[in-house]
Amino acid sequence: MKQLKNQASKSVIGTLRRKVRGQAATIRKQACEIKKWKRLSFYDELTEILNRRGGIEEISLVTAELRSLKEDGEMRKNKQPRSIVIGLFDIDRFKGINDKFGHKAGDAVIKKTAEFLENEFREYDVICRWGGEEFLVAFQGDEWDLLKKTFGFNVKSGKQNIRVTLSGGVTNYRRGEELYEAVERADAAMYRSKEMGRNRITVHGQ
Repeated sequence: MKQLKNQASKSVIGTLRRKVRGQAATIRKQACEIKKWKRLSFYDELTEILNRRGGIEEISLVTAELRSLKEDGEMRKNKQPRSIVIGLFDIDRFKGINDKFGHKAGDAVIKKTAEFLENEFREYDVICRWGGEEFLVAFQGDEWDLLKKTFGFNVKSGKQNIRVTLSGGVTNYRRGEELYEAVERADAAMYRSKEMGRNRITVHGQ
């Protein structure tokens, strides 16, 4: 009888262990699926940087912190409140690049543009592919010196060496406003850069 009880106990324990292992495997699979879904939802497949949804999410966290910032000791120590600048950058004559060199070259230009912006700005700045050949950057107000030049670089695609320039528009984010309001100003400034001959950065209102 005792032996039968021991065997039954081992059988139950074995069954429970198999169930636990099965549940653990299911949880790991679900975690991987969630991670994969999140990456597809928030990152651009071509450039591997944030897409528009991911960019909005990240910038919203920054602007929410800015909105809640009060006149505390930290601000007095820094002498001025923290500020966020929103910049919108567009690849000049991108359609012409696609038409002349092909869509593969166009993809290479978009990828290189993402890499270029990541190198130009700081690690904690938010950079995302806003859509098509447009990129949005949110950076701190003490980085205006990064904009005191034109943005141009070369892209190698097959045997072709393609010269790429960017037109940009920037504006200060105003505490309490919606992100799209700042983006609209940056967009207007960017089109002003286009009208003025491209390959330049325009500050909204200047």
